[in-house]
Amino acid sequence: MDEPFGHRATGRRPPGRHLRQRPRRRIGAGQVAAVAAVLGLLGAGVLVVRMLDAGRSIRPTVQATAATSPTPAIQRPSQDPPPGQGVFGNLVLNWSFEEDLRGWTVMGEASGSREPVGRTSGSSARLELEGTGVAGLRLTGVAAGVGAGRRFVATVWVRSGTPGTPVSVRLVSRPAGGRDAVSETRTRTAPASEWSRVRVAHEVPADGSDLRFEVTTTGRSLVIDEVTIREG
Repeated sequence: MDEPFGHRATGRRPPGRHLRQRPRRRIGAGQVAAVAAVLGLLGAGVLVVRMLDAGRSIRPTVQATAATSPTPAIQRPSQDPPPGQGVFGNLVLNWSFEEDLRGWTVMGEASGSREPVGRTSGSSARLELEGTGVAGLRLTGVAAGVGAGRRFVATVWVRSGTPGTPVSVRLVSRPAGGRDAVSETRTRTAPASEWSRVRVAHEVPADGSDLRFEVTTTGRSLVIDEVTIREG
């Protein structure tokens, strides 16, 4: 008698029954967090390595640039004027008498003092005559050993409490062992104590000349400010 159709007759097992199904494992929230933390650390490490590599690749380029074309330092102006030169090429150091009359010499029978009010701000110089005759202020050593043909221009602002006070402004050059060469401008002060600007130009006639500046008056008083002497 034939056996019924089945595994005994064919020697085969029904499909699918020979595979043993394993139970699925569930991942908890703690394990997920741990994996995320590990991945974050690995990503940060990769980022740091890339930054270091980038820094190593940039640094030689910066050094090469600095060696071939250095950045110029910012030059800041000095608080004190350089020796022998004032503001904007002015050859007069104490040109506005902000503290005193240093560098200036009083000429004639007069006294010189600092006036607390200047033409625009600060101070000025006041000259008070104590006798008759000519008196004024003199500045020597404006330029030394100047060659022939060089030209200088001086300006000064003056005023007086007495309108019409006579004023003389001079540039004088003297060569060694020679005589003075004088350029002079004469004027009178403006009314109502207003400031007047006086200008004089001088061309040096001889080599090796020393240059000086003078402002004089025959009035009772004179206020002087903003003296400038420039070559040109």
